[in-house]
Formats: sequence, C-alpha cells, structure tokens
Amino acid sequence: MYRIFHVLFLLLGSLCLFIADTLAQQSGTIKVLSYNVHHCNPPAHPGHIDVEAIAGVIRKSGADLVGLQEIDVHTDRSGKALNQAAELGRLTGMYPYFAKAIDYQGGEYGVALLSKFPIIDSFRFSLPMDERLNGEARVIGAIRIHVPGFGDLLFGNTHLDLAEAHQLLQVDYIIDKSREVSIPLVLTGDFNAEPGSTVMERLDRYFIRAGKAGAASFTYPATEPDRAIDFIFHGKNDPFEVLTYDVIDDRYASDHRPVFAELGF
Repeated sequence: MYRIFHVLFLLLGSLCLFIADTLAQQSGTIKVLSYNVHHCNPPAHPGHIDVEAIAGVIRKSGADLVGLQEIDVHTDRSGKALNQAAELGRLTGMYPYFAKAIDYQGGEYGVALLSKFPIIDSFRFSLPMDERLNGEARVIGAIRIHVPGFGDLLFGNTHLDLAEAHQLLQVDYIIDKSREVSIPLVLTGDFNAEPGSTVMERLDRYFIRAGKAGAASFTYPATEPDRAIDFIFHGKNDPFEVLTYDVIDDRYASDHRPVFAELGF
C-alpha cells in the first residue's frame, strides 16, 4: 500500500511540475510601438531623410511589433532607391510589411508594420471616405504572426483622415472588420482624434486602449506635445493586460512622439 501511495505521490508531483512549466511557457509579454515617422524627415531639418534616427528609436524601445505611419517607398521626396519600410526592417532586424495608401511623387506612400516574428499572412484594406468631402485615401495594414508561448495574433496599423466625417466611417469599418477576426488583435495608429471625441469613444467601446490621462499621453507635436492622437489598442476579450505604457520623449526624429505599451499575457 505504501508503494502505491509513493508512486501516486511521484506522479502527482510530476503532473504539478508539468502544469507549472506549461503555464510558465504560456505567460510573457508583447512590446508594441506606434510611431508616425513623418516620412523619416526630422522637422528641424526640412528635406533631410534620416531613416537611421527612426530605426534608433525603434531599437532602443525593444518593441516586438511596430506600427509606422507616413512611410515613403521609392518617392522623389525621400529618394527613388529608398524603400523606407524595407530599410527600417533591415536596420531593426524585423520583418516589414508595407500597405500603400496613395501613389506619391513617382512612388508610394502609406503605413508599414514591423514584426520580430515571421509574417504568416498580410492584408491591406482601403478605408471608406465621406463622398461629400475631399480627403486623402487611407488604409489599414495588418499581418498575422505566431507569438511563441501565446499563439497566432493579428496586428493592424492605420492612419485616419483629419476630417471627423471621414474618421467616423473609417473607425466603423475597422470595428466591423475586427468582428471577423477569430484570434487576438492588436491595433496601432495615428487616429488624428483625441480622447473624449466621438471617434475615440466609438473605438473605446470595442477595444481596450493603453494610455494615461492628460498630458502623460500627449504625442503631438514632438517638441512640446499638447494632444494625444497616437494610440495602441487590443481587443476587449483578448487575454492581455497593459503592464506598462509610455510616450517616448524623442523630439528629433519625427513630428510625433512614439507610443509604447507592454502587454502581458
């Protein structure tokens, strides 16, 4: 009888160790950065393109996922030979994906995503516009990745129009698209809207927004920010907890300050 209990005790101990090890493997963090990079042009130096300055901010942040807005690809403005998305991927050691919003100066202009994890699939969706108003075409780019110890994740990034009429249509489209997603979702972007606005209230109903109240969340302009318009979200039912949030105090590389969040799972 003693031998049977001894064997059962050893088996139970092994099971507990296995469960603890499994849970440890399934917990961790994902570090996310959202950054409007002003086509890699430091505002203090008009016409100068400094991709390395943007890459340096990204590397220093330690981000696993980066949503970039205002990216040039083979434009006259930034250099016909320069694909900023690809170059930022090379300089940071991350996988890049570019989603074109418009044709611009002989090249393309839009948003980009960088990932430390291989990209399984990528998506580009054109956002709607209010036909009564003029505006610049906008998109949302998204990638599917596999995060070790967590599973598959959809990471989206966007840059909304300046006009609220366009923004409302665009956030409704994003919300509708998010309902089709069956895996956890992280969303970054320059939303050109502040907390408390109708646009942000709609997003807050469907997503969890990382951030702090007041001046601690201000991102624009980079020199002396007086408003928050850059954000990181995750799905309300996703297994994340916002562990840390920070607006990175970089005043040189872009006209926006980047937003950083560490999500625990």
